[in-house]
Amino acid sequence: MLRKKYGQMRREFTGEERKKAEKEVASRVLNLSAFKEAQAVMFFVSYQSEIDTIELIKSALALGKRVFVPFCLPDTDDMVACEIHHFHELTYGKHGILAPAFSEKIMANSTELDMVFVPALAFDRWGYRLGYGRGYYDKFLEHAPNKIVTIGLGFSFQVTDHLPIEAHDKKLSMIITEKDSLHF
Repeated sequence: MLRKKYGQMRREFTGEERKKAEKEVASRVLNLSAFKEAQAVMFFVSYQSEIDTIELIKSALALGKRVFVPFCLPDTDDMVACEIHHFHELTYGKHGILAPAFSEKIMANSTELDMVFVPALAFDRWGYRLGYGRGYYDKFLEHAPNKIVTIGLGFSFQVTDHLPIEAHDKKLSMIITEKDSLHF
């Protein structure tokens, strides 16, 4: 029920107001001291009505950061981080999401990452997220060291007071929307 509600809200948020909100989120990210200091950053590649990350990925590449994007392993619910050097390296993969062609050479060990940007349908004010229900990011972050800064990106209407939490859910370090940056 919650997934449907927040998915619908995101799909209905369109036009100039959405573009303005996405620019504000991007500005908040690019001006974040932790982002400026990060050497290796993993972004989700925006899909359907998710907040746009394409310009952030291109900006990070232009800044000379090591940029990683998710690759969902075939026939599993596991995800790995793959390094890209140019945005055009991405092609449509599993679930119709832009992803790199898989190669062991470009796969990152989670200890190499300084920051991971995480998508969600909703977030709560305690740092938890409502994903799509497959557990890709929770499983990926389960093995990541505590030093990694995890940031949820979304719109302010995606933030609610409380979400149902399960034992495997991973708390984020931050949530960034067009109106606020919440730190946990």
